[in-house]
Amino acid sequence: MSDDIPIIFAAESVVGAPSDARIVYLSAANGMQMQQYAVAGWKVFIAEGFQSQSPVDLAAVPAQPCGQEAIAGATVISMESPTWTDAVPRALAAWRPACVKFNAAFQNISDRHGETIAAALADMGYTVLGAQWRDDNLYRMRSVVRLEPWAALEPRDWPRINIIALRDPTFAAAVAVVGRLYAAEERQLADLRVGHALRGDHIGRLEEALMVHQRRT
Repeated sequence: MSDDIPIIFAAESVVGAPSDARIVYLSAANGMQMQQYAVAGWKVFIAEGFQSQSPVDLAAVPAQPCGQEAIAGATVISMESPTWTDAVPRALAAWRPACVKFNAAFQNISDRHGETIAAALADMGYTVLGAQWRDDNLYRMRSVVRLEPWAALEPRDWPRINIIALRDPTFAAAVAVVGRLYAAEERQLADLRVGHALRGDHIGRLEEALMVHQRRT
């Protein structure tokens, strides 16, 4: 489950061959998040000062460090919520990536901070989309339930939103179309996963009750 998948699929219609696509991580949650782009054939880089919430084996991704020349014009620049500072908009204006992926879901970001970042990206000329996540089922399983234009998500459920900002309106439209289809599949898959877990728990309780009964008899 990942709201990066619509970006990967939609980029083929805008960027072309996956080998022509580059993602640069200013920060990441883990190596698996980065690896999905590598598996899709993208070139994966980390910027100087890269941060990760858990250790990342760059060789396993694979990903490599890069300088400013590789960041400029990247297809995607991705970052986690704590990475955003007042200097980031200036850097993005210089780098001019086709897409900025800002991951804030489940990171305790405040409403005001999230809205400020979305507004800053819109002011830079990006079309802003939002990926809405949920984890309110019995097992706290996380899933993407919506990927829509920013205005369509009002009122916004912070902090369960990631921001996807795209410079090219055609790219944005493609991500939105793929995102709606993907979110619909994700909702069905999430229901199946919860149902499977419920059945597993039920079977486990029945087996435990049977064992207790056998011991008594």
